[in-house]
Formats: sequence, structure tokens, C-alpha cells
Amino acid sequence: MSVKNAYERILVVDDEAAARKNIIRALSGLLVCPHIKEAVDGEQALRLIAEWRPELVFLDIQLPVKNGLSVARLTQDIPYQLIFVTAYDEYAVQAFTTHAVGFICKPICREQVATSLKQLVDLPYRLSNQQLKQLSQSINPQAEQASLVLSCGEETKIICPEQILFIESTCGYCKVVLNPQGIQLHGTDSIYSDMALTQIHNKLLAAGFLRVHRNFVVNTQAVLGYFSKLGRNYIRIKPAGETLIPVSRRNVKSVKQHWVKPKSVTDVCRLISKIKEG
Repeated sequence: MSVKNAYERILVVDDEAAARKNIIRALSGLLVCPHIKEAVDGEQALRLIAEWRPELVFLDIQLPVKNGLSVARLTQDIPYQLIFVTAYDEYAVQAFTTHAVGFICKPICREQVATSLKQLVDLPYRLSNQQLKQLSQSINPQAEQASLVLSCGEETKIICPEQILFIESTCGYCKVVLNPQGIQLHGTDSIYSDMALTQIHNKLLAAGFLRVHRNFVVNTQAVLGYFSKLGRNYIRIKPAGETLIPVSRRNVKSVKQHWVKPKSVTDVCRLISKIKEG
């Protein structure tokens, strides 16, 4: 089977619009008129996979609501071929090379997409549940234990994730706001870095940090609650509970779903059936 005629329905899942656009642009020159749909978080990906049944899925690992590895596990019984999209470094990506699954690293280019398609097109099977669990364990424990290393002028700061309340992007810098434990250790209530907010979020994602606004990432363990006021949405951060973090409209659903128990694919399919019947 040629790559050009291998797939008709393709799902591209990534919370970054630029990444989705790069994949779709690459596919336009590699495949013959495929039908392509997009998803921006794990929940939307689950729904589309269950309802639309794509033949190929480009799946970002670091997603709002539910990460890509969880989506892959929950859709294990649905037949489709899988290409993971990852921002992990080369050492972590080595875990993928032992399995029948494609992967591309960000930043995404046409050559990566073409290579992954050629590798996948003749594969007769996908990852098993056990393989997906092993893959998750090979990546996530390292990320969860890793400290955040930031260059701050001439000094390099090493910050444990549990010492962080939230990160704010402001005036070309990122402000890392610390909890009392972090303040006592570092002698300041906040640390500034020129590292991009998206890059910091990627490093902290496995430790339970959530992007709630283009300028804010929060430690979900520090969240006291969320609410709406005068048409705007906010998160309340401890310890005092007086700090309010704005939540953008596009992230409201992700924030609410973060504390909801994930549904299985069977539950998703039943929900879709009820919606159609109603």
C-alpha cells in the first residue's frame, strides 16, 4: 500500500494551533485528499476517536484535561494507527523506538511526518495496553521527580515543583511565584526567568501544572477553587486564598474537567449515543 493512498480519515490532536497547522501542511503534500479533523485536548480527542473512527491519529503527549498516553490507553480497542507528537528530549524519546508506533518531535517538519508515515503504513498492529503502560512509566516518573532549572542572570536556580504556586508571563519574562516553603528556601517570594511560559509548562506538566491562560500556569495542588464573576473566570490560589488567577474562555472547560474523574471510551460512546437520540 502506498503512503499517498493509505489513509482517508486523519485526526490531529494538539493544544497548540501552530503544531496542528504544521502537521496538516505537511500532510497536504504526502497524502491524496485526506479528511482531517482537529482536537485541542484529551477529552475532545476521545470523543472524535470514538465517534468518527479515524484511521490515523497524530497525538500530542502533553494535552489539557487528559494526556496523550491516557487517550491512547482508553482507545486501545478502537482500530487506528498512532503517531505520538512530543516535546521530550532525545533520551526520553528512545522509549518509543521499541514499539510499533510512530513519533515526531517538536518543532514539527515535513520530513518527520513523511518518515513516520512510511514507518507506520505496513505495521499490522498498535501498542498493547501493557506497552502503553511501560511507555508511560518510562517517561512520567522522570518528569515528576525532575526539578525546574532556571537561569536567572548569572545564577541558576533549582526549584522543586511542589514549591511553586503559579507562573506568570509578564513583560518578556516569566515570574515563578513560590509558596511559603519555597520562599523560606530561596529567600524570595518569586523568581524571574527569560524561559518561555510554554517551555516551563512542558517541564512541569507531569507534576500536575495546568495552563489556564496564555499568561498563567498554575500548580493544581495549590488551587482552592474556581468561580465566575461579571462574565470572567478565575482560579483561587492558596495559602491565603486571596490570589486570583484569570482563566481564559478557551481554558474554562479544561479547568473544570481537570477535577472530574475520566470516563472510559465505553462511557464516551454511550454519551454520544444519548446525544444523538436526544
